Amino acid sequence: SGGRVPGRLETTKRDLKIADEFDPMNHTGIVFSGGVKFDRQHSFGQLLANLGLRYYTDSDDLHPNGDDTFPVLDAKLAVVFSPWGALHPAVEVTYLGDFSDLNQFSVLPELLYTYKSLDLKAGAEIGMGGTGNELGAVLQAGIHF
Repeated sequence: SGGRVPGRLETTKRDLKIADEFDPMNHTGIVFSGGVKFDRQHSFGQLLANLGLRYYTDSDDLHPNGDDTFPVLDAKLAVVFSPWGALHPAVEVTYLGDFSDLNQFSVLPELLYTYKSLDLKAGAEIGMGGTGNELGAVLQAGIHF
């Protein structure tokens, strides 16, 4: 898969480093990605794993070293436990990085809810060091056929 940001969002926010310049609010660039998934049922619940590779090109401000073209590993491991009524508790561990300058480790305790063809996920993202988020929230909705 892949994607491209079509252009920057024009803003009136001043760039603190350059007095007469405006700071763009989104990044430009191209990303290509691919990967493999693993899914297995166990007595305690379901084990899921994703191992992917992203390749960014012509990006700006994404890599801590200022590199415009770089690959990163996108790895996720999750356990979805036996349900509590309609809710499924889960925990997810993620890594996004290049094992050098870009390293984002996170643990995400989550609750999953499915109603007919609608999947809902809510959780907290807890950064475990590196160059990623320290604390955040995850809200996700999906529709399946």
